[in-house]
Amino acid sequence: MADDILANIKRFCERYAPSDHSQPSSESEHEKSAPLTYSLYGDNLYLEYKEETTMWDYQYQATTTATPARIYQLWADVNTWPQWNADLIRAELHGPFAAYSQIHMTSAQGTLELRLADVQENQRFVDEVEMEGVLIRTTHQLNILPDGRTQVTYQMQITGEGADQLGPEIGPMITSDFPDTVAALIRSAEH
Repeated sequence: MADDILANIKRFCERYAPSDHSQPSSESEHEKSAPLTYSLYGDNLYLEYKEETTMWDYQYQATTTATPARIYQLWADVNTWPQWNADLIRAELHGPFAAYSQIHMTSAQGTLELRLADVQENQRFVDEVEMEGVLIRTTHQLNILPDGRTQVTYQMQITGEGADQLGPEIGPMITSDFPDTVAALIRSAEH
């Protein structure tokens, strides 16, 4: 049923999406318009039109014997993130650990305000921040493997007009601690 709903939404958006974001487009105008990007995170549907989608992407994965519920418990307790994330001095959650809430993370480099875009209990959460013409989206995903272990995935995507330049500049700096952070998260979850 969800696939049918998404297919209908996509057909509607492709037919009626404005090519200049202000006026309805005809089919001939639409053929020249920006592609539709849509994603469904839980109950949230995101629709975007971009002239050019440039992206920088990085993913790190590790496995653990800890359950998804245990790892999710550590994620949801934002104020304790500095206990297992060595780069953080302080982390504060403003609102529930749910979509649309804010997280303020303070490190030696300063404070960063993240927006929770999607939260699915015991499965994943997605945070976002916009800066310098790019959207930085980090997905934290949990999957149960056939052997019963949990796969922990941290994936960062940087999109937007400046992603082709800024992505390679800031992406590696931001993600360089993913292996250490995930390892510390796993150690905390296994004890």
